[in-house]
Amino acid sequence: MSRYDGETFTTFTTEDGLPGNYVRAITQDREGNLWFGSGYGGSGGGGVTRYQPSGDRKSGRGTFTTFTVQDGLGSNNVESILQDLEGNFWFGSFGGGVTRYDGKTFTTFTTEDGLASDWVGAMLQDREGNLWFGSGGMGSGGAGVCRYDGKTFTTFTEEDGLTSNVVFALFQDKGGNIWLTGHNGVSRYDGSSFSGVPGQDPSTTRSICQDSDGDFYFGTNDGVIRYDGQVFQTITERDGLVGNSVLSVLQDREGSLWFGTTEGITRFRPPSPSPPVTFIDAVVADQRYVGLGELKIPTTSKLISFEFRAGMSFNTRPEAMVYRYRLSGYDEDWHNTHDRRVEYQDLPIGTYTFEVQAVDRDLTYSDKPAMFKLSVFYKPVSATVRISDIEIQDVFASFYKTYAEHSVGSVVVINDAPAPVDAQLSVFFPELMPRPTSRKLTLEGQFMSTAV
Repeated sequence: MSRYDGETFTTFTTEDGLPGNYVRAITQDREGNLWFGSGYGGSGGGGVTRYQPSGDRKSGRGTFTTFTVQDGLGSNNVESILQDLEGNFWFGSFGGGVTRYDGKTFTTFTTEDGLASDWVGAMLQDREGNLWFGSGGMGSGGAGVCRYDGKTFTTFTEEDGLTSNVVFALFQDKGGNIWLTGHNGVSRYDGSSFSGVPGQDPSTTRSICQDSDGDFYFGTNDGVIRYDGQVFQTITERDGLVGNSVLSVLQDREGSLWFGTTEGITRFRPPSPSPPVTFIDAVVADQRYVGLGELKIPTTSKLISFEFRAGMSFNTRPEAMVYRYRLSGYDEDWHNTHDRRVEYQDLPIGTYTFEVQAVDRDLTYSDKPAMFKLSVFYKPVSATVRISDIEIQDVFASFYKTYAEHSVGSVVVINDAPAPVDAQLSVFFPELMPRPTSRKLTLEGQFMSTAV
């Protein structure tokens, strides 16, 4: 275990009093003491150690006190540590369930008591006082998450909406929602149900942090994912991260973000925001239109495309820029994409405004979206009024002179336009009629009439 004072790293090992050099969990209690959980699986854990610093904290001197299964721990492999609102300590372990320590006595809970799994790798106490225990981890199949109200354990799994039964971390945000990280991204509990987050990358997610601005940082196997509730952005080795497999995330009091990876630690200081500028380069319908701000197109243009881009950015690679867009008057919500071209098909008659804005790596949005006004008007593919079918009935010669009183056939007339049309239908069958006959019709939009 190493301590960093802003200038120097000081390392503590078993020679200084730690029970093991594999430290899995660290927490500080309300008295300022540090607690370390050590060991993992077959490494042979050393239990949990309390470090009480001396009066001179800068000296690094203090007292280490270790507790093991001989003192009442469920297991010497301690994965997580929590101090609850009443001052009790909870130690989640690999294979030994969870142990509560009230300062005098150790009490262990296992699956026999209702716990979902005896591997407890994550713990949380929510604002209502309930305790949450996440199960599973490296080398262990998960059993979901367990909520303990002080009397009863209640288990939730993928059947209840979790994205994964393996839970690596638990976190309650500023709005009271509870977040769970696992093998398939994150799950969110709003107080009544669990759900995934639309648009998230389903990669293995091990840690979570919410910064002072309310943005979330997820440590994943593919870098750090940042989320503001609308857009996901990813920080990877290409952006300066020391390693893409991120195990822990923390924001310090100065606002810097720390990412613990399998390759080392990265400190990230978010720069001052520089909003990206967005441009609409072209609109493609029956042809490619460049340099316009509005356009009128007929309904015969079945496919309409918008091409756009962001201006130069010094912190975001072009392929990493996210674009939020919508066609106002058609789309109900904004959509996110990394592409710089979107398409719409068979737009109905109407007036629309296409809006697009860029979002950079630091979740800085364009000050205002680029906009393009589009109008779609009706243009018939063929004649507005057409004859669909003609049926001539079998008429005897005796009816020739009385054709006005008897039906001699039928003609189906269709208006293809959406607006009403006044039409005149003329019919003349020389063998049946001495002269033509006509009839005036008013056809409603998309209307079919049978005239006889």
